[in-house]
Amino acid sequence: MNFKKTLLGMVLTGAMALGMAGCEKGIQQGRIYDKEYHPSSMTMIMQPMIIGEVIALMPMMTSHPERYVVKIEAEVNGKKQTNYFSVSKDIYETKQVGDNYP
Repeated sequence: MNFKKTLLGMVLTGAMALGMAGCEKGIQQGRIYDKEYHPSSMTMIMQPMIIGEVIALMPMMTSHPERYVVKIEAEVNGKKQTNYFSVSKDIYETKQVGDNYP
């Protein structure tokens, strides 16, 4: 029973850390300095599952859709800041490096 509580605590702590990592918005507009295309893909992870008193590793497949990303930069209070955004295919193809976003 202690193992189940420990595992649950680790999962909840990880989820909270990931949630807090996305709290800062960063700059929302600037000059595009890079663009990236990420094709669709599949990832397999081995997920531990408790079956009775046995811990078994079960394969879990996750699908990742294609993504179009623009990276922007801007000067704020004398310091260069960067951010990135997932955008539609149309915006990705229309905007070029050096253009302003949005």
